Amino acid sequence: MLLSELRIRNFRGYGEYKAGPDRHFVFKDLDSQLVIFHGFNGHGKTSFFEAIEWCLTDTVVRLEKLYKGGIHGGAYSAPILKKSHYLKFSPSTSNDDGESEREISVEIYFNNGTRIIRRSKSKVLGSIGATDYSSTVELTEKGHPAKLISNSELLEFLAYSSGDKKGIIGAHILAQDGITDFIRIRSPEERKSLFMRFLQQEGISNHIESLKGYVNGGNLLARKKTELENKRDEYVVQQERINNFLQNIGYSSIDDYKKQFLNTYRNLLPYIKRRRRYYAVPLVMLVTEGPIEIKNYINLFQKAELLIEKINQEKVRIQTRDNELKSAKQNIDLLNLLFITEGVIRNSNHAKFLLESDIASLQSKYGEYERKRLEFENNKKEINLKLETTSEYQNLFNSLDKHIDNENLSVNKLIWNAINEEFERLNTFQFELESVLKLPPNLHLQLPTKDEEQLEEWKSRLLDLEWDRNQCFLELDHLINNKKSLSTLNQQYQQILERVKQYIQNQSEPIKSCPICKSDNFSVVEKILGIPEDADTDMKLVAIIDYTIANGDRALLELSNEENELVKKDSYIKKLIEEEVIVPLLNWIKLMRESSEKSLEGIREYLIKQIDDLVIEENKLIINSQQLKSQWDRIKDSSRIIFGEDVPLQNISINTLNECIKTKETWFKTNLEKIEFQVPPTTEEVATKIQYVKGLNEVSYFMDKPDELLKEIFSTKWNLRFIEALHKRLSKFLELKVPVEFANHFEQYENLNIDINRLNDILGQIVDLQDKAKSKLQQLVQKQNQILGDKLHGHPVISWVYNVINPHSQYKDLKVIVDKQGAHFTSEEIRENLYLDQIFSQAQLNILALSTFLGIGITQKLSKLDQLLLDDPIQSMDDVNVLAFIDVLRALLDAESNTKHLIISTHDDNFAELLAVKMRNKKITQYHIEGYSGEGPVYRALT
Repeated sequence: MLLSELRIRNFRGYGEYKAGPDRHFVFKDLDSQLVIFHGFNGHGKTSFFEAIEWCLTDTVVRLEKLYKGGIHGGAYSAPILKKSHYLKFSPSTSNDDGESEREISVEIYFNNGTRIIRRSKSKVLGSIGATDYSSTVELTEKGHPAKLISNSELLEFLAYSSGDKKGIIGAHILAQDGITDFIRIRSPEERKSLFMRFLQQEGISNHIESLKGYVNGGNLLARKKTELENKRDEYVVQQERINNFLQNIGYSSIDDYKKQFLNTYRNLLPYIKRRRRYYAVPLVMLVTEGPIEIKNYINLFQKAELLIEKINQEKVRIQTRDNELKSAKQNIDLLNLLFITEGVIRNSNHAKFLLESDIASLQSKYGEYERKRLEFENNKKEINLKLETTSEYQNLFNSLDKHIDNENLSVNKLIWNAINEEFERLNTFQFELESVLKLPPNLHLQLPTKDEEQLEEWKSRLLDLEWDRNQCFLELDHLINNKKSLSTLNQQYQQILERVKQYIQNQSEPIKSCPICKSDNFSVVEKILGIPEDADTDMKLVAIIDYTIANGDRALLELSNEENELVKKDSYIKKLIEEEVIVPLLNWIKLMRESSEKSLEGIREYLIKQIDDLVIEENKLIINSQQLKSQWDRIKDSSRIIFGEDVPLQNISINTLNECIKTKETWFKTNLEKIEFQVPPTTEEVATKIQYVKGLNEVSYFMDKPDELLKEIFSTKWNLRFIEALHKRLSKFLELKVPVEFANHFEQYENLNIDINRLNDILGQIVDLQDKAKSKLQQLVQKQNQILGDKLHGHPVISWVYNVINPHSQYKDLKVIVDKQGAHFTSEEIRENLYLDQIFSQAQLNILALSTFLGIGITQKLSKLDQLLLDDPIQSMDDVNVLAFIDVLRALLDAESNTKHLIISTHDDNFAELLAVKMRNKKITQYHIEGYSGEGPVYRALT
């Protein structure tokens, strides 16, 4: 499967190619035997290869090294240099059209119809610090719809069975900084595992790695053995400590201890069950159904400890509550005494006030005050009634306007009855003025009067004008009907005459007589119309038709003139109605309305002034009587407090008043200390004390609930006795508690011997497994070394490539050896324990890496890809080695057994040109990167 086309957008050095499809940079014909990229460094060659790597593996190894360190010694810290590990293209400020909205897109097309597209909007790979990194992969196989797949599914599609599929795919790309990575950075042990994977023998390597975990120091079996030995020793120690504990508390054996435990628990259990509904403490947690075994002891002790802790808390709460209730009871008793004290003082004070007051005199003065006040109230009610009566006539003459249509100059006939009704209302109002309102004679009112003669004159004139107007309407209607009839007839007649005229004019032969009446005598018409006698008959007929049509129009014109005269007459009559009836009548109605409103306003002002005068007098009375009213109200209040509502003031008992005063003195002699006063208090002092006591805890709640208070006091005392008794029994039970340090093993005491024997058996099995693992590991390592030695020692491609390029004048034959440390590169000429990867220069290591990469890449069959990608492979190589490397590439492409194609980049134009010349008989694709723009490389395909 060959990569045939690559499309890149917004990846690394490639931005958006605005002239390309979907703004992608497009590289085609990549399935040629050889594809050459050449151009200056930093112009996108490496980004080309990294785009393929990212699309297929979702990572770029070089970027991970830039961020995490590796050969570069750490990640870049300068803000600008941080962009060196960006995954997304970073445009300059001048052409940044929304960097955050850009999407990375790399599309790979294969020659078998397969297409892979990877997209992302992330700036940085997730493996190098981007917490929000994400990408999607879309796979399209020929003849199947596109589908989104995972990275693991993509690798399963690209690579055959292998544990490290991403490594297999990455082995197709030899990047610049990865050339020596294979040789120098990898340890010999890692290199050994890598060779086994490429030789499809990774199963053996995996087994070796697994067995090392059971054999080497700190391995799984050794750690498990130590763990089990410690566990066994712990069981032994715990068994001895439990036995010592039982002896120290007076029990010779575990059976004696169990018997005492059960007796103590059985004594405790019935007491708990009787009170298991005491919800403040979870007593039910100690109730266990079924037989009690030693494995239950620790759990019961833990529950008992938790329960006794809650009991202590509950005891404190109950004692606090008991004190609060006692205090509340004392304060409520005090409050009741204070209420009685307040009543005694209040009655005594009221009795003294009544004895000192002149009740008869105040009663007489207050009666006079009440009489005058009621008189003022009645007068105000009477005046307000007059105001209400006046308000009923405020709308006189307001409803007459609705009978007049000023716009159409018409008057409703009902207006005359309406005018009579309004004057009847006015007459009623005048009667009420005299009989109900009783206004003084000096209040001059100008009420409107009815002018019967004038109203009759307007009514008569209106009837005459309306009769004239109706006559005009009748004539006008008759004239319009005639006009319509004549117009219709004339129009139809004219149409017939026009058709006759057209018929006469269209005849080709001369007409001898009238086509309608068949007469040929036109003497009368000749005289009227002045037609010569020798004129043609058709000419005479046309003249008669024209004359007839003209006479029909003049008749309509005369009817129209008569119609206009009648319309003018109607307008004149309407004007007379307006000027002689409507306008004078409206003015008269307005005058009536204004006259009535003015009279009503005068009456209202007079009545309102009367109310104001009464209010002033009433206020004076109230001001003068305030002290009297205050004294009178106090006397009534005092009487009501002592005697009740129904006792008349004149029937007040002097003896009762004296008894109230004496009761106060007797009360204080007996209860002064009980209410916590040194001297008899005043009413205010008692009231202050009452408010203080009410604000104390629980007083406000229980003040009106004495029975509930007594019930709770009894319940609290009973609960306190129960809690104290329960605490005593639990404390006795906890004297049997097992110490914390071996509580876990106490539950399994009876099984400790069984557990110790079981652990000894397992330890014996572990020792046996360790011996077997060591033996098996030695066999597999020997097998691995044998496979690598057989396959790599004389690997034809690796040795041949190395020999052709000839990196060293002395060490010419490459040899791969395998030992316990791993896989090493050496030479037949080396007799000592010396390795080429330790003594070679950078250029020589480059050739060594190329030899290994090409040898394994050409021969490995672990993936579906049939291409090798080399990014600038000739770095640090001299001209002789470069020429030799070109010969190697040509020989590889000529080999019939080789199916792999090559994609190579280089910064050296001479190398690219020479390579193209050498491969001129092959199918070659060349791309020359000529420069770099604001959105990426500027390149062209060479033909």
